[in-house]
Amino acid sequence: MSNYKFNDYWAVTMFSFTNEILDGRTSALDLIDQVLSRGITKHIEVDGPMHFRNFPNPPASEIADLKALLAKHGAGISLIGGAADRAISASRLVDSATVVASVKQQLALAADLGAFGLRLMVGGLTLAELQEVAPVAEALNVKILFELHGVMSPESKLARDCLQLVKDVNSTHVRLMFDSSLFMTEMPLVLKTALGKVGVPNVDELTDKWANSTLEEFRGWLLPQVEIYPPKFKSMLPTLLSRIGHAKPTEYDDYIEYIESVHLKYWDIHEDQTPTRELLEYLDQHNYDGYLTSEWGGHEWDSLKDNSAFTQTETHKELVERSFNLAH
Repeated sequence: MSNYKFNDYWAVTMFSFTNEILDGRTSALDLIDQVLSRGITKHIEVDGPMHFRNFPNPPASEIADLKALLAKHGAGISLIGGAADRAISASRLVDSATVVASVKQQLALAADLGAFGLRLMVGGLTLAELQEVAPVAEALNVKILFELHGVMSPESKLARDCLQLVKDVNSTHVRLMFDSSLFMTEMPLVLKTALGKVGVPNVDELTDKWANSTLEEFRGWLLPQVEIYPPKFKSMLPTLLSRIGHAKPTEYDDYIEYIESVHLKYWDIHEDQTPTRELLEYLDQHNYDGYLTSEWGGHEWDSLKDNSAFTQTETHKELVERSFNLAH
């Protein structure tokens, strides 16, 4: 691990810049240019559907423009955020062959851009489908990475099934990645503030229940009383019940040999919300030498006037680099 240098593997996902992209005054490509010009990173993760028109088959000009920009800055693509999308409308599903063809296209695009990997959702592919696309990933030298996140505890069915899937396909190019939302120690302040803004009367009780209960216990306490909460509260249920977990890194020993990328998810700048140093020490103990990618989720509740993704990401880098140096 002595050759594992922070800046060589520090990456930033452009998902953090969702508000800036939605604002529409700056293109996705120009935002990447600004990130690279400010020296925030030399490794960019691109969310495919967010960045490219007609993903995974974008216009050749968009690919050429991105390549030229990366070359200008001596930068590269760490991951492409992809999807195994089975629905083309609210009432129409595509068949397995179409899903496989789409993932193969995504792998080809990732290879063309020199990306290390293609990030996919846990449960996105069956074993039969993965057996078809794994040889393509190997031939193109692009890793397929299923992202464990939120409440996918090491004993949850989703996580266990995904681990078994990776083992069963038995390919060096089908692996896993951590999202540090697995390891939250407290509920994000920006989420607690948002709960208060929509009129939740017992924010402190709710956050205490979340922090000191299992997911099953928290769900059993919360769901029977959902109807007494303000209507806007229901839009926050997916976050409360699936996007933030509080397991410990050391509980993932069965998974760690397959982990080849990490999202350092955060919602606001509080060092103690995700045990960054503890996670980095755990990774170091297991000779991890992959990307550490900054991912801000606070844009969901913050507006551009409240917080810029540039400011959040630069501050996050300072905090993580300090933890990295302490862990190494």
